[in-house]
Amino acid sequence: GIVKGQPARDEEPVNNVDFLHILAETIEDGDHIREHPTEVDFSDSILCGFDDGFLAEGAVTEDETVPTKPTKFSYNQTRFEGFAIEKTIDSEGKETTVERFCYGVPWLSTRRLPKPTASDINRCILKHKAAAQKLKADDSFDNYAKVFQRYIDMGVLVRVDKSEWAKVTGLISHFAVLSPSKSTPVRPVLNGVVFRGLIGSGLGRTKPHDSVLRGTLPHLLAFRAYPAVALVDLECAYYQLRNSADPDVEYLFCLAWGDDLFRLISPPMGSPHSAAALQHAVSYMCREAQATFNTQYGSKASVVYSGYMDDLIVACSDPSLLSDAVRILLETCRKYGFHCQPKKCRVGVPVEHPCKVLGLLWNPDDTLSDSDGPDFPTCVIAASKDKVILTRRDVMSLIAQCYDPLGFQSNLLLRMRYILRREFEQDSVGDLDEFISVGAYRALESVLVEFARFPPISRVLNLDASAVFLLFCDASNFGTAAVICDSTYNLVRCSAHLIQAAKQPWSIVRKELLSCLEAALLYAETARALRSVKLCVPAPELYTDNEANYYRLCRAFRLVKQSSDFEAFRCGWKSVTVPSWELKTLFKIAQLLVPYGGRVFHLSGKRNPSDCYSRGLSLRCCPCADPLLIEAVRQARLRSDSSDCVKLSDDMIMSKLLTAIDDDPSIIKPLKDYVKLKQRDDSDFKPLLDPSCNSKADARTLRKYSVVADASGDPLKAYVVNSVTRGLAVPRELRREVCDRLHLYYAHLGAYKLYRSVKFDFDAGPLSEYLRAQRRCLICRAQRNTRTVSHVLGSQLLKATQPWELLGIDLLGPYKQEGCRSPYHDSLMCLLVVDVVTGYVAHAIIPHYAPTHLLLAGLESIFQAHGYPLGLLSDADARFTNLGAVIWSRALGIRWARSVGHASRLNGWHESRHRLVNFMLRCLIQQNGNAASWTALMPRVCFIVNNI
Repeated sequence: GIVKGQPARDEEPVNNVDFLHILAETIEDGDHIREHPTEVDFSDSILCGFDDGFLAEGAVTEDETVPTKPTKFSYNQTRFEGFAIEKTIDSEGKETTVERFCYGVPWLSTRRLPKPTASDINRCILKHKAAAQKLKADDSFDNYAKVFQRYIDMGVLVRVDKSEWAKVTGLISHFAVLSPSKSTPVRPVLNGVVFRGLIGSGLGRTKPHDSVLRGTLPHLLAFRAYPAVALVDLECAYYQLRNSADPDVEYLFCLAWGDDLFRLISPPMGSPHSAAALQHAVSYMCREAQATFNTQYGSKASVVYSGYMDDLIVACSDPSLLSDAVRILLETCRKYGFHCQPKKCRVGVPVEHPCKVLGLLWNPDDTLSDSDGPDFPTCVIAASKDKVILTRRDVMSLIAQCYDPLGFQSNLLLRMRYILRREFEQDSVGDLDEFISVGAYRALESVLVEFARFPPISRVLNLDASAVFLLFCDASNFGTAAVICDSTYNLVRCSAHLIQAAKQPWSIVRKELLSCLEAALLYAETARALRSVKLCVPAPELYTDNEANYYRLCRAFRLVKQSSDFEAFRCGWKSVTVPSWELKTLFKIAQLLVPYGGRVFHLSGKRNPSDCYSRGLSLRCCPCADPLLIEAVRQARLRSDSSDCVKLSDDMIMSKLLTAIDDDPSIIKPLKDYVKLKQRDDSDFKPLLDPSCNSKADARTLRKYSVVADASGDPLKAYVVNSVTRGLAVPRELRREVCDRLHLYYAHLGAYKLYRSVKFDFDAGPLSEYLRAQRRCLICRAQRNTRTVSHVLGSQLLKATQPWELLGIDLLGPYKQEGCRSPYHDSLMCLLVVDVVTGYVAHAIIPHYAPTHLLLAGLESIFQAHGYPLGLLSDADARFTNLGAVIWSRALGIRWARSVGHASRLNGWHESRHRLVNFMLRCLIQQNGNAASWTALMPRVCFIVNNI
């Protein structure tokens, strides 16, 4: 929300339909109010300079002035009631007339403050006179009194005569606070807590997704839009506004000072509605200045006026017109009684020292920097020696002090939160006032050092019509991150969050998908902020380093382009089982990015700039200074463009098996008829098909199955189907036969794929039924050979987690080279050994058609160098299966499993290494013109595979 006004915490309910909604009555015309003839409804107003909801739908927005006077107000809406004409003295000492913004009070209900009596007012005056005596004892009263005297001289504080005390409707107290300002070291703060629950913030019916428009993000993006930019700071901005002449409001904000009672004629800074009132006035003046500039200069340049409270930003595309744009804004502000502080006005880039802009530092080299982080307290060891006198609550306060509007340092804040989480995990109580450990203190101390080392970011963004935003996302074990860059790889926004404790057991694919969602939401926020200040919204390009999510997102984008309906989107995934949360997340990401022309790309994780943000690590270098990242993005785009040239057919929606029956109706249709016939004899289905019988179906059967009537209406032709999948229900005694016949019909398809393919046509039991059919098949047993391998090696060895326990061996070659032939053998082969855990490759050279003892000698040479394993896996080559190899392995206690070549599921992890070695070896042979012996090249190949 708006931080400068300090609105009350519970000023209005959110989405509370039971709360009383008050519509203010139509404001009557008064002599002191000048009204515009055009009436505008501000019911959907968002406190941002140029939000689309600022004016009512259909209102004219290109006029030189903005229509002002609404006819009605909605619940908790800023009550702007027109302009009050006042005479004032300008900066040159001349008397002039200005138009003051006049505001009422957005009451939340019909309740009001108790009307103060004369004794209440006297008691308030005595209370503040006693507080003034304490300030005099501290030598702070003179500085405190100067502020009040200045407000009295300005006419903001008006003395209330005792004869007017009967008109007073509210009293507000004040207290002194220390201020870092040199001009006002002690300043008063008005305590608006008495208005909590009575006066609203004036923000209307706020929604969570509207918070981005009430913050500094739109104005920071306007500040970064163009090379030429200026800053304007309004002087005493709050007190240039005026309260309504309504009797309930005119004497509502009264305070005691000295021996008298004064009333504020402006919305006080302590009131919940004052911040919204000021923001409304600033937005109004920015819009009017925009219209004036467009009238005078037309299409010569583009200008953006944006204001956040008393800070105004002017950005212009033409540097030569920047001074004119600032002049127009200052003239507009003077028209309504606002003045600029010359010392705080900055036109162009700072010359010597950095200046502050909405929480950031604007450096003389036109770059932006974050703050140096909070001040860390000195280390004081507690009595327990392993603790530091710094509580967990203090650490939370340190994190909260870090204001990071664009998220540039969110990676460091993520690391601080992770350190704090680990502290909370040390005890089950989670006491906030527990001291932190010395290790946590040192870790936090090292993080705070990194704040000052963060590299500055270039201010100007590329927001052309043809520009794109690059959305990088990544996830670690404990955090997710998203980074947005413009077309020149300049950082726009960054975000890093801790993964909730309930989501920490998730797989990395799910966490990566969560980071993609956060990147899409971050882009949607940024796009809305850009639209609110009338800037172009670049198209998004989502880059993820997770291959599984990349293909799923490509599919999701393609489906959402075809239809934005979720049910149509869900139907496009029937051939793939996707959990409900992941399906909805994919749909949400596509919904956020596709309307803006979004695309998705796959990027290497080593080049992903969001990698350090998700792990809480320091940023190595800015993305614009990383040539490897720029090249990786270019290659990703080239890969995507080449794949787009080929028309990808849509994934086939899983159809009924009847589409396949047309090819061979003599197999499946009689099977279905036979199943329907047997249903009437089944004890579970008979009560469903024949309700007249004595037995009744149990509750589970009624929930799981339903009866389908025949089109002819014949009750004897009705049959039972699964209520969810609509597959034909198979009786228990037929499940084995049906699964066997489906297994043969689908040409020995894997059990899992077969189950997924036919579950919409046959409900033949769970997946285990199809697995049993596959294991019963003699052909599958010979081809897959899974059971034999599992039996020989054992489950523990198959799940090896230590290196060099289970090895895969195979023979490569023979390789024949005329110029490099061995004097003893016509050709040689390579015996290759691959470790299942590390993928480490070792080799030995043996002759072609080598007998068993030479083969075993090659294995012995490898094992003597690296150690003996617990198990071996090979194909059924004769040299691996003969008696000598079996005796040798059993004598050494090595389990040796042989499987059919290229058939076992266990072969993939070492055969892929074999193919890689073979490929690289042949490339090196051709590269050297067949002049170098391949046996001399093998060590080089193995070194590259193992280390590079």
